[in-house]
Amino acid sequence: MNGLILDAGPLIATYAPDDHHHVRCAKLLNDWRGPVFLPEAVLVETCGFVRNAVRNGPAYEARLLCPSPGFDYSSPP
Repeated sequence: MNGLILDAGPLIATYAPDDHHHVRCAKLLNDWRGPVFLPEAVLVETCGFVRNAVRNGPAYEARLLCPSPGFDYSSPP
């Protein structure tokens, strides 16, 4: 099974309802069943943007840092 390597753009779009790509990115992450790889720099960039530029940003940042049960950020091999 292939893994999904996240970048900040699609991840930010997932947490920004007004983003042009929000629906597509949220659906991809919701439907993805394989491992997800999240580089540390992407996590830092995403948290900073979401916290400061998205309505309800701190709540979304908490969801990003504490994903729902069953969702596991894996370390790249």
